[in-house]
Amino acid sequence: MPTTHRAASAMMGIAGVTIALVLTGCSSVGSGEAQARSAALRFHQALEGGDASSACGLLAPRTRAELESSAKTPCAKALPGEGLPKAVGVGVGVGTTDVYGTNARVVLDGDTLFLARFGAQWKVTAAGCEPRPDLPYDCHVKGG
Repeated sequence: MPTTHRAASAMMGIAGVTIALVLTGCSSVGSGEAQARSAALRFHQALEGGDASSACGLLAPRTRAELESSAKTPCAKALPGEGLPKAVGVGVGVGTTDVYGTNARVVLDGDTLFLARFGAQWKVTAAGCEPRPDLPYDCHVKGG
């Protein structure tokens, strides 16, 4: 086989692998958005369904620790008193989900949440967040 034919075959193989990697990367981004959105919705559904314990299980470790420390009570007792806005129910949906590596922002009709990926799971790092012009979001629940 001539050298130019081998080089062309090698380049075709590299191009095929590159295309496969790009396509795989695109699908994982989409699934990351879906997973982050699902975690945000489960958090609000649990909280609004009266299952604060499950909602606390969806908080990132530092966020949960900060909440318990500032409230001086376990998460399941503290979280319902944080005044988080209602974000799940009739006519409430997901506005946008932005994923930046292992971090995400999920904008619901009633709330904005920030999440981080811990292994295969997305956990809420901040909830009850409101945008402020030229300043970081102001969040009711957040990690330290």
